[in-house]
Amino acid sequence: MNTILPRVITQKDKVKETNLKPDGYFQKVIKYIPGEIVAFYLVFNKFAIENGVQGFLTLFIIGLILTPFYKYFGLKDQSNILDTPWFQIIISVIAFAIWVFALGDLSRLIGEYDPFFSSLTLATFTMATPILENLFELKKL
Repeated sequence: MNTILPRVITQKDKVKETNLKPDGYFQKVIKYIPGEIVAFYLVFNKFAIENGVQGFLTLFIIGLILTPFYKYFGLKDQSNILDTPWFQIIISVIAFAIWVFALGDLSRLIGEYDPFFSSLTLATFTMATPILENLFELKKL
């Protein structure tokens, strides 16, 4: 399998490609983090803050748009044995938005920031995502 980015290996993938070992729970959590998009966001965040709400909103929207394309082309199996991991692509977009929310940057748009609520949202999403993926993948087997 030739991939650019690490993808979550599911039971469904193992059925199609028998030499693959399905990822464990914590391996899945780590692979959902779109690291390159996070780096992009952090590099330009200071400049966005200096430009106010418009700069931040522009950076946030660019991050939301780039994430699915980056993940799609990075996770695509060049051998065409494995299906495109749509669940992982969608989850990465949601993860990016929740991560920005947890940083407190969305408070520039909504006006309020509650560190407890944003941390709770991030932790719940992180822990629930592999469970949701298992449910999603089992329906497709």
